[in-house]
Amino acid sequence: MSLSGQDLVFLNVSLTDAMNATHQTMKIAGVKRLVISETIGLYDEVGGKFGEWAEIKSIADDPQIDETYIRMTMLYNNTQKTDYTLVPFGETVTGAQVSRQAVANLSR
Repeated sequence: MSLSGQDLVFLNVSLTDAMNATHQTMKIAGVKRLVISETIGLYDEVGGKFGEWAEIKSIADDPQIDETYIRMTMLYNNTQKTDYTLVPFGETVTGAQVSRQAVANLSR
């Protein structure tokens, strides 16, 4: 995995092996910015049945990496549904779905 000359890394998986390999490669290449897109559950912020089966692996916090973790719920299509809710760290997530159009709206 070569990251030389890159400004950031976008990772769409939270598997422990992938996280560790990406982290090490970023350190070697001197890349400081990481954006991760995954599902909710990393910080045990999900209640109910969804929280019981959401098993996401934790990643090591590294103060040298500027990390943004976009934690999305289940995705679906609905061009009329473009709103989303940002849930502060430490609060329980109550919604279980977000439209792809809302995610696109967030990234604008």
